[in-house]
Amino acid sequence: MLETRTSVLGGIYHAEFEKYANHLAKGKHEPFTELDDVNRIHNKIIAQQNERGCGISQIETDVHEIRVPIQDYFDSFNPHRGWWQGKRRRDRKLRATGDA
Repeated sequence: MLETRTSVLGGIYHAEFEKYANHLAKGKHEPFTELDDVNRIHNKIIAQQNERGCGISQIETDVHEIRVPIQDYFDSFNPHRGWWQGKRRRDRKLRATGDA
């Protein structure tokens, strides 16, 4: 997951800044001096990340899927796990219904 994201980010940044440099060299636009101009490049990068499955929310989902089994493993050592797991199930149900 991390290698994929690193590879995708590297490719996206390289392509976008290469495009910017080429347009700048050809005189298609002046150097970006306004924050809005820089934000436009940033928004393009974010959109491409999302298209390639490496957006922030997608990474958070993947991390959560890894975190749950790890937490379950640690919970297996908890002598009060019956009580704790029941509480976690209730919390998950509340989140799933949107009441939390």
